[in-house]
Amino acid sequence: MPRIYDKEKEHERYLKKKAKDPERYNRRSNENTKRYRAKNKDKTREQCRRYAKERRKKHKRTPEQLEKERVYNRNYKRKNKEKTRTHYLVLIALKEGKLIKPQKCEKCGKEKNVHGHHEDYTKPYEIIWLCRECHGFIHRKKI
Repeated sequence: MPRIYDKEKEHERYLKKKAKDPERYNRRSNENTKRYRAKNKDKTREQCRRYAKERRKKHKRTPEQLEKERVYNRNYKRKNKEKTRTHYLVLIALKEGKLIKPQKCEKCGKEKNVHGHHEDYTKPYEIIWLCRECHGFIHRKKI
């Protein structure tokens, strides 16, 4: 007689096994996902595009929100001219290759996406490159 498949019981068994050794199940899941994506690149890419398009449509900003954002940005730039000028100069220097953004945080040494921190905005090229955590810490504590 064939075994009757009970989806709920099967799922309970899976959860019990996963609770005993979660690392094994997460690793297996990640490996399977990577393998699937490698085999089905076009399909996966199309799914990602579709998802992004739906998300953009769902979270589309209204003209009122866009205008509010423009006014806020305009006022911020007007109030913080030196800061805005410094950020712009750094952006241009990075694009032209005059400045090179390092891969490591200067404070903790972690290899993360680093942010530029200026102690003095009148010296735009004197930058301390920090990870998000260290940058936030400096702004909160003012070391």
